Amino acid sequence: MSPPPQHQTVKYSLTRLADVSAGSMPQAKVAGGIEYTVICRRCNGSFKVMNYEGQYLSGFGARKKATAPQPIGVVCDCGLDHKNRPAGSAGCGAVWDIVH
Repeated sequence: MSPPPQHQTVKYSLTRLADVSAGSMPQAKVAGGIEYTVICRRCNGSFKVMNYEGQYLSGFGARKKATAPQPIGVVCDCGLDHKNRPAGSAGCGAVWDIVH
């Protein structure tokens, strides 16, 4: 397995990226759901996204109840430095969905 890519200190910008298949990323079963290890395709930052029995919890702690597999909305939550990032944000501004 190759080492993770180096983080890119790109300037913060809300940027919509293409969806990513849930099956294409590392995942682990956790009590009541699945934890995805996500790498942002804009800045290469890494973070976790949890999906609990039809609810998902992102880095912002937002919960959503779903009756069927729904896309999981992701906002980069790398926690690394990005110039011009607004207060309260923790990533580069990239957004995408994890789809099943």
